[in-house]
Amino acid sequence: MAKLTKRDIVVAISNQTGMVQHQVFEVVQRTLDHITSSLANNVAVELRNFGVFQPRLTKPRVGRNPNEPGSSFVIPPRATVKFKAGKIMRQRVEKLSRELKEAAEKPLAQERSAVSGSSKFRIASSSRSKLIGFVKCCENPASRALLTSFSIPKPLSAMPRRSFVARSSCISS
Repeated sequence: MAKLTKRDIVVAISNQTGMVQHQVFEVVQRTLDHITSSLANNVAVELRNFGVFQPRLTKPRVGRNPNEPGSSFVIPPRATVKFKAGKIMRQRVEKLSRELKEAAEKPLAQERSAVSGSSKFRIASSSRSKLIGFVKCCENPASRALLTSFSIPKPLSAMPRRSFVARSSCISS
């Protein structure tokens, strides 16, 4: 997933306004510096329809060292910045979340309908003869296989052949 950088903002504003990028960079940098200095001076920053930045102090809390059971220490309070999204930003992000949810549900429904026909289970093992898991496969080779014992981040077709499946046994269901 791509991220928006300060450079991207400068280039976009420069293209929209026709200003020189160096001048736009100065304006953006001074804006960010002013916001930072205001927060450092315990002054909240409110940008309408974008959000509110508020400096706040965390409460002291008890911390524990996992390497030394039974020992505990107090983590002192520290200043942090809390951000509360504005109305327009919140609405746009909620719209995005609905769209992403619908997009995520669509392939799963297609995959389930493809798998529901005739499916087979394969026992996938690595090149060192370790059992990786049971893989539910479809008759359609273009569809993704589903690991039933655990999931992997990529489709099986994207995995390197030599490092993933050296042998597999077929079990009909």
